[in-house]
Amino acid sequence: MPRKPKFTKEEVIMSAFEVTEKTGLNSVTAASVASNMGYTGSSLFTHFNNMVEIRFEAYLKAKEYAMNFVSDCKNYRPVFKAFGLLWVEFAREKPNLFRAIYAGNPYNTAESNIFEENKETFEPMYYEIMQSFDVSREAAIEIFTECIYHANGIADFMITNPNAISQEQISRSLSRICLGSVMLHKAKEGTLTPELAKAYANAVDAIPVRISAE
Repeated sequence: MPRKPKFTKEEVIMSAFEVTEKTGLNSVTAASVASNMGYTGSSLFTHFNNMVEIRFEAYLKAKEYAMNFVSDCKNYRPVFKAFGLLWVEFAREKPNLFRAIYAGNPYNTAESNIFEENKETFEPMYYEIMQSFDVSREAAIEIFTECIYHANGIADFMITNPNAISQEQISRSLSRICLGSVMLHKAKEGTLTPELAKAYANAVDAIPVRISAE
């Protein structure tokens, strides 16, 4: 009769996630995962075939954590800016998890990344942009995507310089990217006027305000 494993599959995944959070995805080894659970020299492969599978589970857990971290954005307006601010804050607070899901790991591909896999999370943001700036859904997605690219750049910078930029500066920077993208779309449509430009500037400059505690 085979010996009963000392730990469950879920415990191995959680341990791999904790190692990732502490020291990064590349630090997830059989020794580090077992040691984190208080064991030495124990096999983890009752539940997994190899370390690639375990690291992949740690990566998925990191993505889940990230989306939970930023989920509070739905309780703010403007929601798209709140998401950007929370995304940067996630990178600052959990740099190893941010790197695990975004910065150059083999699992984050065009077919499988945190933004593509959570499209439903971003629908309220697209709708808000459509309503705020009177643009099509396609344009709203483009505007939001450009804001996220910019937020990713700030987030990456904040990992090595966590106190270099204030929350107000990050908010202002996201506003300018959003405003530039909106005005570009309007200019291409031939509908941009000085009055609209001023109104859009006021809209994107708004600091996110909590509207719900749920």
